[in-house]
Amino acid sequence: MVWRETTEPGWTHVVRAGDTTRHTVDLSKDNVFFGVRAVNRAGLRSPVAFPAPQR
Repeated sequence: MVWRETTEPGWTHVVRAGDTTRHTVDLSKDNVFFGVRAVNRAGLRSPVAFPAPQR
């Protein structure tokens, strides 16, 4: 999981969740952008995916 303040241009924080399908972090959605990415065994990272607002 990655996140950044809304004023930052790039991801500034990372939390490694391990091999799981759920992870909880105590962050306010109002103050940051957050997303998830996969990392393979070689350390290669996927692009970050982040939620879009629901209509």
